[in-house]
Amino acid sequence: MLQRANDQLGADWTWQDARHTVIGRMTHDEPLTLAELRTHTTARPS
Repeated sequence: MLQRANDQLGADWTWQDARHTVIGRMTHDEPLTLAELRTHTTARPS
């Protein structure tokens, strides 16, 4: 999915880039503590 979007947009985003973008937005949009951010953004084994 990400590769198709990158191809259409001529971009080179990675899942890590997306993760950092989401974390940045969460820190500005929602009143979350650092502990809550860690809980929501910690990588989980697949």
